[in-house]
Amino acid sequence: MVSFIIIGKNIQHTISLCLKSVESFIKENGITNAEIIYVDSNSTDETINIARQFPVKIIQIEGQVNAAIARNVGAKYSSGEFLFFIDGDMELLLDFYPKVFNPITMVPDYPFINGYWQDKFYDSNFQYLHQSKIVLPKSVEFITVTGGLMLVARWLWENSGGMDERLIRSQDHDLGLRISKLGFPAKRFNLLFANHHTVSYFDKKRLISFYFSKALLSTGVLMRKHVFSLAYLKRYRNNFIYVLYLFISFCMLAISWRLGICLLAFYFMLQLVRTVKNSKKETLLINSFIFKSFLNFYTLLGFLFYYPKKAKFSIKAVSIIDNT
Repeated sequence: MVSFIIIGKNIQHTISLCLKSVESFIKENGITNAEIIYVDSNSTDETINIARQFPVKIIQIEGQVNAAIARNVGAKYSSGEFLFFIDGDMELLLDFYPKVFNPITMVPDYPFINGYWQDKFYDSNFQYLHQSKIVLPKSVEFITVTGGLMLVARWLWENSGGMDERLIRSQDHDLGLRISKLGFPAKRFNLLFANHHTVSYFDKKRLISFYFSKALLSTGVLMRKHVFSLAYLKRYRNNFIYVLYLFISFCMLAISWRLGICLLAFYFMLQLVRTVKNSKKETLLINSFIFKSFLNFYTLLGFLFYYPKKAKFSIKAVSIIDNT
């Protein structure tokens, strides 16, 4: 059996599209043994009412909820040999199935799999803006980090301990690094698995929520957990260098404030050059520059001072909707 585990919070604009795409994926590819589970992190909009229109198991959680908790809960309440994790703002595509799933067993032959998705960006009112450009590689790759869209064999998920519930952000990357240590880096197919319908990362409301939450501090916890891992340093080499540079700059401020300020000014100049080099949309330059610059500050703060405890949450309700 394959358990499709969908997670979300306040995704009334995308939950129907997501669930319809999973239903179509199961039907069109002839998957005879599957279940769909939706884990909701205490939505306050119409998400739950929309989800109830589909034949799925709905689990509602409340308290200090995050994506790691939602995925762990979904796995706990699932029955499949393979766990297919999908974010509720994703639209699963149909045509990658025959290259990923074994036609006889109807499950993958490798225990840890993901693919690519294309971002389709919206504003805070969920009006379409643009989509990202994506160039697929020519062959399959094996990588040490993953994203929110992945297939994991249950035995490997359980051996890894699931997701670290202390992390508000980068939980999937942490899982990928830990599973790679078990000898199974993620097999990333050079195929589009989904369309990702999301509010722009540089939307003002989204940026403010990031800056005034503890989410970005999780990148520092991720660094602290894996700083001696070659896989982590290879994947996050540039970020590690920037964070180390910031640490040295602040140390120099205590010795010579003039030299420290010069080092910090050079840091911001590097970030500006990096932003201009990588960004093709002029209207996003300032937001991108601010985000890239402060992400490393948050990472340093998280690395040095942020020691989160395990979040407290509870199961609010479990319901199985049968619309047949």
